[in-house]
Amino acid sequence: MKRYFLLALILIPLGFITHTILVFSTLGKKAREQITVKQKEQQAKDRESIAAYQKKMAEFVKKIPDSPTMVEKSCPSSLPWRPASYAAADIDFFKQFSSGNYPKEERKIWYRSEEFNTLGKNLSLAKPEEWDTEKMVKAIRSLEQKSYFIVFYPTGGIAWPVADEATKSFRTGYFSGWQIVLDASTGERLCETVLKAANSETVRLRRVRVARFLRVGGGNFQKRIEDNLSDNFWKAVQEGLNKDKMKGNHDSSN
Repeated sequence: MKRYFLLALILIPLGFITHTILVFSTLGKKAREQITVKQKEQQAKDRESIAAYQKKMAEFVKKIPDSPTMVEKSCPSSLPWRPASYAAADIDFFKQFSSGNYPKEERKIWYRSEEFNTLGKNLSLAKPEEWDTEKMVKAIRSLEQKSYFIVFYPTGGIAWPVADEATKSFRTGYFSGWQIVLDASTGERLCETVLKAANSETVRLRRVRVARFLRVGGGNFQKRIEDNLSDNFWKAVQEGLNKDKMKGNHDSSN
């Protein structure tokens, strides 16, 4: 009798625990299902927002010149040319909104703003189900706050830097062409300037100065070379926007 009593003392709590686990497991499954449903609903809404923005940009692209005039027009010095006020990309990227054809992108494009990189990477995926809709909508919200769009025209050529990890040497990358600034609301052309940028003659890599085609040590080589080109490029973009303002400061000092 005592043996059965002890056995009951063991089994009853075990039965209660098992029942509790089953109840919580069932509730957990239902909660997960509800979360999944909400996620799918949100993703559907996000895709609608993305489609609406694609349509909006397809109309805006009609206002973008197919090519620059090749005549410089300084940007108004009265406007606040801060990086936060504009988004930029190459003409080929903008044209994708009208064609609906988004080539596969394997890496970040150094001559595009972060928001356009996010859209391009996702839109190039084969299936909309593969999109990171949350990041895409966040990028669109940011783009909608921009006052200006800058369009890059690589009329003189464009090249990625090519690094040789084995020899720790690299062939310089460059951009040679024009940039046109458009009002993001109306599409009005505000200014047009020459734009040229390339890798620096030397790139500092982990306290080692790396010269083009010079064999040296160092790590994370390719990324460092691309970052150097990107930094030089966006610096040149900003200098082009401030060209008239810089000229004015120079004239006033004479």
